[in-house]
Amino acid sequence: MEYTIAETYYDNKKVLCLSTISNTHTDYVGYCKLEQKYSEYIIIDSFKVLEKYKSKEDSAGNCYDFYIIEEYNRQFDYYSPAKEKLSANIDLNQKTTLELAEIISDLCGTIETLNTKIDLLESKVNNNEHG
Repeated sequence: MEYTIAETYYDNKKVLCLSTISNTHTDYVGYCKLEQKYSEYIIIDSFKVLEKYKSKEDSAGNCYDFYIIEEYNRQFDYYSPAKEKLSANIDLNQKTTLELAEIISDLCGTIETLNTKIDLLESKVNNNEHG
């Protein structure tokens, strides 16, 4: 659903209007909250519906609804998207740290095996020199 909130004239009075377009009709009453999510922030529009004064449909099947509203407030939430990105980065960092720990563990095992083989070779060389 898409929506806009703007001033318009209704019965020769300037009013605040919520206009919606969707694939189905809306039926807002009382106090409402709508959100528009973007990558960097969320817009939160809060308002009180006074009346739904018009509904219509176009030939493509889009539904349009128009409301008179009051007590309108718009807020911007920059925290939630940033928190989601931070959580995703933390998860990625934890996964990468675990993968690096496994690689280091494998390398340490390989180094221990090499050191053991070197010790055996040195022992054979020393035995051949003294024997």
